[in-house]
Amino acid sequence: MNQTTGPLLVYPMIRKNEMIGPSIKIKGYLSRYRTMEDWMNLFNQKWKTFEDRKAQFDLKMILSPGQQIFCFI
Repeated sequence: MNQTTGPLLVYPMIRKNEMIGPSIKIKGYLSRYRTMEDWMNLFNQKWKTFEDRKAQFDLKMILSPGQQIFCFI
């Protein structure tokens, strides 16, 4: 490992995040959209645009895999 990718770089960033973390208020939530059809209903008339942009800008299909937006991934 070199210094740009190894623990010498990562661990200081983790410690810094841990120091900052308590001051940041984070709200987590579970999405009520669980299927592709739920997402299609949410986007309604803009679904086709959303789908086209996903195909254009996420060629490797790596963004938002856990949301089940595109079930063919």
